[in-house]
Amino acid sequence: VYVARLDHASLVRQVEEMKPDLVIVDSYRVDLARLRRSLNKAALIAFDDYVRQPLEADIVINGSPSSKNLAYPDGPLKLLGPAYQILRPDLQPRESRADFVRRLIVLLGGGDPMRIAPLLVKLLTESFLPGHPDLEAELIIGPFSPAPDCPPGRLIVTKAPADLPARMRRADLALSAGGQTLLELALLGIPAIAVGTSPDQGPNLEALSQAGAVRWIGWGNDSDFEGKAVAALNALTLDGRER
Repeated sequence: VYVARLDHASLVRQVEEMKPDLVIVDSYRVDLARLRRSLNKAALIAFDDYVRQPLEADIVINGSPSSKNLAYPDGPLKLLGPAYQILRPDLQPRESRADFVRRLIVLLGGGDPMRIAPLLVKLLTESFLPGHPDLEAELIIGPFSPAPDCPPGRLIVTKAPADLPARMRRADLALSAGGQTLLELALLGIPAIAVGTSPDQGPNLEALSQAGAVRWIGWGNDSDFEGKAVAALNALTLDGRER
């Protein structure tokens, strides 16, 4: 097994040198049609979120609840729906839900394409946390984003912690970007407020919102995002029925 974190040209060169039997792609930066031409007889599996490009693959995997509503082309074997969602093996659902919110976790996934981390620090430290003196919050920054400056206080900023599943499990409420992390929170049984930070998250957000699994407040670059985020955080913190 060889894991490549390369640009497309370097990936193609690596494939041509290795001559693998199977290639698995989970990146929007890879041109599947061009890669397919360099594979010879190797099988190609592609993870997809929203039919992002011509899917020149033998197998397409989309574990989102919205995947069966997308217009996938004929040809590849399609493994669609939550039964095919790949999640961390160390995620274990909590046995019960807390009566009160004592710990908030904020998750942006691997990156922060809309660069909203500084705004999250601002709204949490200036608008939300002052009204909840018994609550602690942690902002998790992924490995592909810089950590924002944060004033000392009850908000802790942590970059790419190795024990992320344990940190998630200890939370009573989450504010999360709209990727796979939302499905992990649903498995853990943690009430979640969702914000879209990348266009590919749209189908996932719509499906989870319609199912009542998350409260979707819009996109991180909405002009009223800060107000909507604070209002949703207050509502779910104070009202157990909402959670």
